[in-house]
Amino acid sequence: MDLLQAPAFLGAVDALADELRRDRAEVRTDAARYVRELAASHNARATGAWQKFGDWVMRAHDLLVDEDETPGCGPWTATTPWGWCSRTGPTWTG
Repeated sequence: MDLLQAPAFLGAVDALADELRRDRAEVRTDAARYVRELAASHNARATGAWQKFGDWVMRAHDLLVDEDETPGCGPWTATTPWGWCSRTGPTWTG
């Protein structure tokens, strides 16, 4: 169900209109505009920009694992690079 048509939402908006002594239709219109303003949108341009930003942030970071300093960890494989650690684990450096 759409939030703007949900009985609980409409009831709360109507209660607010009554409290503010404003027309319910006007307050519903305002509320719908504000909800749409707050709603997230994920278009290709926005997600592409975030992907490029993430790539840029991570450009100088490597994952280094000192297996001698992580006793009780393993196995270190391509499919389970983190393994299981009992004390300390891998650290990020950059």
